This record gives sequence, structure tokens and C-alpha cells, in this order.
Amino acid sequence: MHQLLFIICLLSSAFTWGEYSGIANGVIDTQNQFLSDSASLQETTYEGELNLQTYRRHPIGWLARGPKIKIQQSPSYLSVDTHVSLYQFHIHQGLWFQFQWQDESMNSEISTSLVYVSNSGAAQTLNTGDIIDFERHLHRAHVYWYESVKDEGPINTLGLFYSSESSPVNADITSTNATLFDGTFSGFGFSLGRIKDDRGLNFQWQMYLAKLDSDLSNDATQHRQLSSAESTVYQMGFRFDWHYRYYLGPYWYLVPSVHVDYERLLQTQFDPEFVEHKQFSWVQLSGFIALRRYF
Repeated sequence: MHQLLFIICLLSSAFTWGEYSGIANGVIDTQNQFLSDSASLQETTYEGELNLQTYRRHPIGWLARGPKIKIQQSPSYLSVDTHVSLYQFHIHQGLWFQFQWQDESMNSEISTSLVYVSNSGAAQTLNTGDIIDFERHLHRAHVYWYESVKDEGPINTLGLFYSSESSPVNADITSTNATLFDGTFSGFGFSLGRIKDDRGLNFQWQMYLAKLDSDLSNDATQHRQLSSAESTVYQMGFRFDWHYRYYLGPYWYLVPSVHVDYERLLQTQFDPEFVEHKQFSWVQLSGFIALRRYF
């Protein structure tokens, strides 16, 4: 709760010069299928948001707009999403930098005995019925073009990003009898989408595609030396967002929203010889009710 109070204080400190600030309460439902046995997380989540993107320091130029930050937190989940203006080419078109940080903790029950090998080489046998606690981490740095006009078209954002994601994963590697590893997937990709936030019903979306390098406890397994081609994945992700801005009174809005996040990692080699794993997926459904104050 003290984290939420901090967010509220942060928001209230900007009440004199922002586009809007808001607080929200909602539920997230996450399904992680990086393991043979899927894991899930359902928790009540608090959200704080501060959006100063329409604040104009200058019509055009460097750092010409204000930043945006959104924080979501629950006992097992933390998401921080920040946006900073880089360069404004036109009053409605500019280049932005986004940084996303996600941490989540889950557990999964093992259905078949297996051997886990960490990146340091430590091995552990896990038996049927054992419960494993694990974490997933995502860091994404994103530079994108954004056209911030009132009547946005179907696509008004396009960008390039670097992503690094880590989670335990199941795989078969010929150099070891272990089948559970510390997985990290990192590399570059591109994105496109639509940002829209007006009165009434709004629909936003984002698609991102990338080719990522796989690290499956590589310091211990040396699988990238066996086959670097089999140690890459294609990443495909979508985010869909529906929200409704309901007018309560001067400056105040109630904003219910529904979000769908989907990600899939597919091995680039379809008939691998040395490194083989299933398709990995991560899905998050969430719904929030927010109270916004506009200025």
C-alpha cells in the first residue's frame, strides 16, 4: 500500500501543468507457457499514471513535449512504462523514447521428473509434484515516431526496439540431459500501432516483430556453439486496448478499460538437430477502472 501512496503523491505534485493524471484499480490474469507445465497469475492490481505529453516546451525541437509514466503494481507483478520526447519535427509529429520494465513472480507444479541446470552450471533434480517458484523479466527500449493528431488514422506510431526477456524454459539440448534452463531472449525488432485517447470509446493497438538470440543456460550448455542458427527465435506480439472516457464533470473522467497482451516465441529452425523447444507464449488479460483529472 505504501507504494500506491507514493504514486498518488507523485501524481498530485503535477496537478498544475499536465494533460492528465489518474489512479486505477483492476485485475490482471497472466498465463506463462515458457515451461512444459503452464503457470498462471491472477491478482488485484493498482495503477498510477501521469501524462504530460501535450505540454509544449517548444512547438518543435529537442525535448519539446512532456513525459508520460504509468506504473502497475500487485504483490507479484510490477510494470513501469515511461515515454520521453526526443525531437518534435512538427507540432503534431515527433520522435519518442519508451522504456518498459516488467517483473512478475509465478509458480508451477512439475508433472514429469526433470533436471534443471542454471547458467552457472548448478544442477538440480525436480520430481513430479514439486512446486517451483520462478520470475519473468522484460526490459524493452523503444524509439518510435508518433503523430499526435486528434483524429488519428489506423496507424500513427512506428518504431524500432531492443528487447531482453528472461524466464525459465523447457528445451532439449544434445550436450546435456537437463531439460529446464535459465532462458534469456534478446535482440532488435520493429513495431507499429495506433494511439487514440478521446472522449467516448477508444481502440488502440500495437504489433511488434523481432528476431532474438536465445540463451538457454548457455554458459553451462554451450548450445550457441553447437548451433547458433538453432539458438534464435522469432518474436511476435500484439497489444489491444479498449477504453471509454466517461465525462463526470469539469476536468474529471471515469475510464474503464480492457487490455489484451499476447506474445509468442517461435524457433527459427523448423527441423533442429542440436537445440529444440516448443513455441513459448505469454498472455495477459487485464481490466481497470480509472479516475482521471485533466488540466
